[in-house]
Amino acid sequence: MNNSEPDVNPVYADRNRAACLAALLAHALGLRAGLRDADPQEPGWSKCVFIELPTGQVSWHVPDEELPRFAALPVFEAEWDGHTNEEKTERIDTLLQTGIVTDEPAACHDCGVREGELHQDGCDMERCPFCGGQLLSCECANRHFYPRYDRDFSQPSERFTAGDRQHGKRCTLADWTCPACTAIEQKGTHGLPASVYFQGLHDEQLDEWSRLLAGKGRVPWIAYPSLCCRCGEIRPQMFMVDDAEWEKYVAPRQRGQVLCQRCYDWIKRVIDTAAARRIAP
Repeated sequence: MNNSEPDVNPVYADRNRAACLAALLAHALGLRAGLRDADPQEPGWSKCVFIELPTGQVSWHVPDEELPRFAALPVFEAEWDGHTNEEKTERIDTLLQTGIVTDEPAACHDCGVREGELHQDGCDMERCPFCGGQLLSCECANRHFYPRYDRDFSQPSERFTAGDRQHGKRCTLADWTCPACTAIEQKGTHGLPASVYFQGLHDEQLDEWSRLLAGKGRVPWIAYPSLCCRCGEIRPQMFMVDDAEWEKYVAPRQRGQVLCQRCYDWIKRVIDTAAARRIAP
């Protein structure tokens, strides 16, 4: 290399640092970001770093010798959307001009519809128009058809035998008419017929529920990002704690809100530290 040619190694090193920093910050803000195998792979360039920006997916190839910088990133599960370098540049420039929230309707990550449209049937992002919860998992349909329905999470799943489960999944008799189902129901099916407990609602019930949803008005898709109520992190990673522990450490007004793991751990630490000081001799 002669003296008139630029030394590209420092340039690429800075580029790799910037890509790594962008992906780490995006991940911390709740955007999907991570590493996945390059496609197609080239010698010395086995991975790509991806970020799902509000304006679209972007990615950069990462040389293998630089991969240790990216060790803190998770695996990127989504597929490459086929974007070109020109499209990547356009998506970044649009974000720089408009910010995180844009006027361009975002796509639902599960069913792909754009904001303002109705979700595809079965999408895990659709909200129930009756309770506001996730439509796939809310209890409104069960309660509509079976008013005695009362889900009890304390009941052990092992209360049912393999024979119970097999019969419940195959029975086609009308509700509450099968003696074998009655024996299963006495073990605890939350007020549902055994066949419904194991198979889900009947087809005619699903049709009626669809009509009820349409009559109430299905909820169009709009992205409302969750925020940590203490630090404001966008779309923090979800985590689980026992109800008793949550109520011990989180103030009553914040118990129904979102906390990121970092803030929750900090709250626990300062509360426990202060409590220890109070009881110290």
